[in-house]
Amino acid sequence: MAVAAAVADGVITTCVASNGSLRVPDSTGQCPVGQETISWNQTGPAGPQGTPGKSSEAWSDHYNGAISVPATMTDVATVPELPQGTYVMLADLGYSDARGGVDAYGIQCELQVANGSVYGQVASRLDRKAVGEYSGSMAFNIPVTITASTGAVRLRCRTYGMAAGREVHVSSPTLTAISTPKLTTNR
Repeated sequence: MAVAAAVADGVITTCVASNGSLRVPDSTGQCPVGQETISWNQTGPAGPQGTPGKSSEAWSDHYNGAISVPATMTDVATVPELPQGTYVMLADLGYSDARGGVDAYGIQCELQVANGSVYGQVASRLDRKAVGEYSGSMAFNIPVTITASTGAVRLRCRTYGMAAGREVHVSSPTLTAISTPKLTTNR
């Protein structure tokens, strides 16, 4: 068992006999003759500053309203000028066709980066909720690598299988990019 005394200044002191036994110093903090006094601090010296950890950053685009989406790919949300790196892209939106009808149609969305690469095409067939009303929602997350010095990521959607002159309305599209410094993608 080790025996030591701590004083208000944070220094710990013990007395060590020639046989290695320890004892508490006397009330004056002195050790008996023939014993060695050993002292140390409760808190050691500060170590070197560590390297800072990598942090994640996030960018987002949200449109609080409805956008008419025709049969050609149309931008519904864009996160501009992302620095080179890896990201997890989160996208979500609602969609509807208030005019209804009996067409079998749907909406297709994709993420496109500035160099033209397409990630994660997602298609959804509109479900009929009531006579003359189709609606639904979609959400997805996809890893994306930006290889240019900066680049935008666009959430693009189109309708398919619709009668001429009809469109789907995309509501409240949101696109968020979260940097992931240690993410490895297979692209």
